[in-house]
Amino acid sequence: MLTKEVGKQKTYEKKIKVNLPLIEGFALFIDVDKTTLYDWEKKHKEFSHALNKIRTEQQKRLMYSGLSGEYNPVIAKLVLSANHGMREKSDLTTDGKEFPQPLLNAIRDHNGDKEDKPAPEAN
Repeated sequence: MLTKEVGKQKTYEKKIKVNLPLIEGFALFIDVDKTTLYDWEKKHKEFSHALNKIRTEQQKRLMYSGLSGEYNPVIAKLVLSANHGMREKSDLTTDGKEFPQPLLNAIRDHNGDKEDKPAPEAN
């Protein structure tokens, strides 16, 4: 824990050591280049399984520690987005406009809604 004095007041800042499994860390540990790991991943099923375990453990730790505040949530979100394909989703289909009435009618019919439907517009 770091201590700073501001005037007569002491403030404490908690710093944690991040223990996040990385493929790069594994490469350093076994003394090979990370590109070699990726080559082995393509050639050997067991090696592919081992690297996927690293990715899964990394994703789990980022999610749990980011949600609990143990890791910086913004950084956790960034890494999850960049390395694990987890992204916020937006509705890009309607561009913020209302759905056309025939589409709404089809959705209601599919869901069994019994609301009054306006008559179809003539072209």
